[in-house]
Amino acid sequence: MEKAMDEINGDIMTTFTNFKNGTNILQTALTQLIQYYHRFQKVLSQHPFKNLPVRSELLNIHHLMVEAKKFKTNF
Repeated sequence: MEKAMDEINGDIMTTFTNFKNGTNILQTALTQLIQYYHRFQKVLSQHPFKNLPVRSELLNIHHLMVEAKKFKTNF
């Protein structure tokens, strides 16, 4: 997960040369990623997906949020 977020960060920072705009876009993208991942987990908790073995392989959403916070800047 950390490698994927580093790649997203790198792509955004090279595409948007203005640092402030790039970090705002990165935060928006990571926020949406967390929201969609949460929705995905909710869908998988419903019937008929409830008993799929893949559910045990999903990341804990807290772990995803901790990784996203590493890219948050304070300015």
